[in-house]
Amino acid sequence: ALDLADRRSARATVATARNDAELLAWEERRRELHAEAACRFIRVVAAQAALATARDAGALARRTTDAVTAQARAHGALPADTARARLALAEATLDSEHAEHLLLSARHSLASLWGAPTPDFAHAIADLTTLPAAAPYETLVVRLNATPATARYAALTRWRDAQERLARREAERGEVRWSAGLRRVETTDNFGFVFGVGYAFPNRAAGAAHASEARAERDRTVAEGEAALHAVRATLFSLYQELGHARAAHATARDELIPVATAWLTALDAGLAAGRYHARDQLEAQAALLSARRRQITAAADYHATLVELEHLLAAPASS
Repeated sequence: ALDLADRRSARATVATARNDAELLAWEERRRELHAEAACRFIRVVAAQAALATARDAGALARRTTDAVTAQARAHGALPADTARARLALAEATLDSEHAEHLLLSARHSLASLWGAPTPDFAHAIADLTTLPAAAPYETLVVRLNATPATARYAALTRWRDAQERLARREAERGEVRWSAGLRRVETTDNFGFVFGVGYAFPNRAAGAAHASEARAERDRTVAEGEAALHAVRATLFSLYQELGHARAAHATARDELIPVATAWLTALDAGLAAGRYHARDQLEAQAALLSARRRQITAAADYHATLVELEHLLAAPASS
């Protein structure tokens, strides 16, 4: 077939636009994998901190149990205080065991991303307490127009446009084919040169139908791109609000809850030795301190995980 330059160029444009869309889709999948790896890493670090907190809780509960037991031997503690302290120690032991299971599961989940049957690392190192600042929401919204997801819809739109132009070109002109070669005549044992030319008239109805289909698909792609952009904006707003809440929760736990609970427990420790407080007061203060520490760990992990999701959405750092 005689391949005319304009038709060949139109086919190349169709292939290029489709290839661009496929490459952008691959880029999105690659970024999804990176974001998942980051979130799993954050879960490992948070689980390590939770395990350390659980072990601290066990140590505090054991210290209280020992103190109450010593008082009981000296007839200075109530039986209810001894039972309460032992109950708190048993609960702290169970919490520590549960934290170990969660950490082991988180480590296996992270190692599975690179195909390791068991974790090939002993400890994950990160500082969850440092919370990087994000740019203002208005700045981040503008960046959505330059994400690979938006570019992919644009590439798909170009692909449909190229399909429509190709269909119209094929409908405008027919197809010319030529053939040439040697032919042997058996009866006379002679050879002759044969040349042929064929022309297929264009099917304008089919070309118009194909062009109309491509145009409809382009309009659908544009509508899907606009809908996706609105959905991404809503998701970005939600993530930004969660980011602010996690930062506030972390700051409250660090600056208010933990210092107050620590001061409360310190005062009770001194008073318990002098017999001014009961064991239940010390256990209550210990529970408040451990709850505040868990709040801080959870808030820090939520902040970093939300920041990863936000940067995955933007395909760029969220900092100013």
